[in-house]
Amino acid sequence: MMKDWMVLCLSDDIPIMAVKTSLIVGTILVLINHCDALLEGNYPPVWKVLCTYIVPYCVSTFGAVSQKQFTQQNTSPGGDYFPIASKGDEQWN
Repeated sequence: MMKDWMVLCLSDDIPIMAVKTSLIVGTILVLINHCDALLEGNYPPVWKVLCTYIVPYCVSTFGAVSQKQFTQQNTSPGGDYFPIASKGDEQWN
């Protein structure tokens, strides 16, 4: 299970998209959280800045892998996608 998850983490373009997301979201968060210190010429601790970039990377990766697992579990061997029914579907009426 964990090995499968790690393989999915490194598959396709998941790492590239996670890095892009991390750079954009992390930069915005650094500016929001540390703008006052940066404008005064003070720099926040490096570990705080690193965490600000690592968290969006992890969230993006987790979301992409979860979606990929969900799609794999709900796809037939022939490639047909079987979506989960929701309350708005005819099946619920």
